[in-house]
Amino acid sequence: MAFYLFNVVKDGNFAFFHGRFIAAATEVFPLLVVKASLPLQMVVLSYSVGVVVYNFAAYLICGSVLKRYDYALVILLINILFITDVFFWMISELLLGLTLMTVFFAILATPRFSDVNIRSILTSIFFIPVLVFAHPMMLIAFSFTIIFLFLSKHTSKQMLIMTVVIYVVVAIIKRKFFTDNYDEGAYGGLKNFVSFFPDYFIHYSQKNFVENWFRKYYWIPVLSIANIVFYFQERKFLKLLLFVAYSIGLVMLVNISFPTSYTSDAYYENLYSPLAIIIGIPFVFDV
Repeated sequence: MAFYLFNVVKDGNFAFFHGRFIAAATEVFPLLVVKASLPLQMVVLSYSVGVVVYNFAAYLICGSVLKRYDYALVILLINILFITDVFFWMISELLLGLTLMTVFFAILATPRFSDVNIRSILTSIFFIPVLVFAHPMMLIAFSFTIIFLFLSKHTSKQMLIMTVVIYVVVAIIKRKFFTDNYDEGAYGGLKNFVSFFPDYFIHYSQKNFVENWFRKYYWIPVLSIANIVFYFQERKFLKLLLFVAYSIGLVMLVNISFPTSYTSDAYYENLYSPLAIIIGIPFVFDV
């Protein structure tokens, strides 16, 4: 965070790394303070406050402007469900992306954008590149939301297919022309799925994740059980399978890719953050 802020102050401009230009959402606040020639303390404070302003603005857009309070509640859960160490992590492009993605789907859920038309196409072309470039793990949250909405019949199938096509096209372009060494290195942990087989549950990351259920992530098992019980009682087995598969898949992806105590709790928490979508959307929309 200090490195990002240093570059904002030094250059008097945005500081983007790895093509994640969604960082402008929080960097705009210290940048404006720098342009106003205010003291460094104000610059630093504005960077932290910007995270709250960004999420609160998204919350108001969904709930007050678009009248989709269900999506507003999802944004609330993204920020409080199990956020501790990264609450003021201004450079978490993944968290910024999850909030923006929620706003995007809230827009598509409104009457004027609910069908495939020029408005919805232009909106998708504007939002989706930002989401794709925000973080590789945005794919997990985005695909889960698409499948959930498809099963829920909240949004037209044509609309969902259109957004998937645009996402895939942008993702291919990014992968081919804009992926750097940092992103490539992040994929390197996937080889652990082969080298660790079948001993996936003996590593520090798995034990640490479960221990954190009782120290700070206690809403993960509580709401997960609520989702599972509801879907089982209602015999909505496809949604049950979707929820369980994505939850286990995400946790395994993170914990196997980063198995040792060398990875900090803050970094783990950032990578777990799509769970807020995977747990939160079923809880808000169904349970």
